[in-house]
Amino acid sequence: VQAQNISIKVADGAIAYGVLALGTSRDTVTLGDTQRATNDGNVSEDFNVIGTDTANWILATSAVGPNEYLHEFKGDAASYATLDQQTFKLARDAIPAGSSATLDFRITVPTSDSSNGATQNANITVQATAN
Repeated sequence: VQAQNISIKVADGAIAYGVLALGTSRDTVTLGDTQRATNDGNVSEDFNVIGTDTANWILATSAVGPNEYLHEFKGDAASYATLDQQTFKLARDAIPAGSSATLDFRITVPTSDSSNGATQNANITVQATAN
């Protein structure tokens, strides 16, 4: 008998979007920084993602505004979907044990920024659940 093990590893686990003009976007495809999530468990897993506010910006769910930014992901779908901070969203479905899948992200910065250009940490949590 063997206990179910759910485990995920994301490489490289860090995205440096750089300095962006107000209201503009940058994605991991353009940066050459696609993330790779590996199922380190022993069962098929779904990979889910959720976003957060930064120190000065609110994570918006539809459009950027003053101090509101968008963070989006692309996994199984052909187009980007918006992250929010209320609900984990399915990014990759049914990844077999020992297998990997890619995850891409896109950020759109606010139209105005009261932090006067302070660096913001836009964290993303990637979660594995049993499929």
